[in-house]
Amino acid sequence: MIFCKKIWCVVLNYNSSGDCIKSIANLQNQRNVDCEIIVVDNASHTDDLLELRKICADAGVTLLENHVNRGYSAGNNVGLRYAAAHGAELAMIVNPDMRFPDYDYVAALSRVFEKDDKIVVAATDILHIEGWHQNPLPPDRGGRSSFDWLWNLFRGNRRPDIQNYNESGACEKISGCCFMIRMDFLQSIGFFDEYPFLYCEEAILAAQVRRAHRNIYYLADRQAIHLHIAPTKGDPVSRMKQFLRSRLFFQWRYSDENIFSNVLTTVSFCIWTVAVVLSAKIKGYLSR
Repeated sequence: MIFCKKIWCVVLNYNSSGDCIKSIANLQNQRNVDCEIIVVDNASHTDDLLELRKICADAGVTLLENHVNRGYSAGNNVGLRYAAAHGAELAMIVNPDMRFPDYDYVAALSRVFEKDDKIVVAATDILHIEGWHQNPLPPDRGGRSSFDWLWNLFRGNRRPDIQNYNESGACEKISGCCFMIRMDFLQSIGFFDEYPFLYCEEAILAAQVRRAHRNIYYLADRQAIHLHIAPTKGDPVSRMKQFLRSRLFFQWRYSDENIFSNVLTTVSFCIWTVAVVLSAKIKGYLSR
């Protein structure tokens, strides 16, 4: 199937108008493709929303405003449903902190879908601002790796494991910060699963692609830059609760593993969450 060269780009904003303006400019500078940009605001603070309205008006892009922040997947779905209603064939999810120094990036990524109708998700090499690669991600191993966190305590902080980023081809999973998706596939699965507020969206999408007997494709010869900085603000207890909620939902709903493995994973991540929360509270108490 040969796709039209109009790609609908969904940028989800939450108090990130300063990043959004740069991401929009990067997308508008893309060549050989028409980037129809949709910015979805996920109930940002008033000052950021007012700035975002001005940015979108000046740039001539569509702004959709959510009055309640229901998370990553639900927020992106607002933009994706808008794109679907306007006949989109391909859509690209773009975090506000993504940068595209390659002006042919979007066009090159869209051509991946011409290779094979079974390809429904595609992504490229993504270089983190600190210099490490984020794609392609390895598959989730469920119960077999549920206690890896215990071993990692003795190894110190480690960057996420990835597969070979120098070779293009089918892969198991990609980062959710920037990827392209075939709209007919997205509609067939009812859009992104909105149960998780945050975390495990990539694992869920990978499982949905696998269950549909379709493929995720990794393109090695194109690269985007991710400016993401690990969160230092916000309540770590709340974040850990969100992670546990999402992880256990993925394990029981999407992992396709047996009950023993699911129970083992549940016990493991509950222990890990309690340990992290207690550690955060102790550090907070000692820093007073």
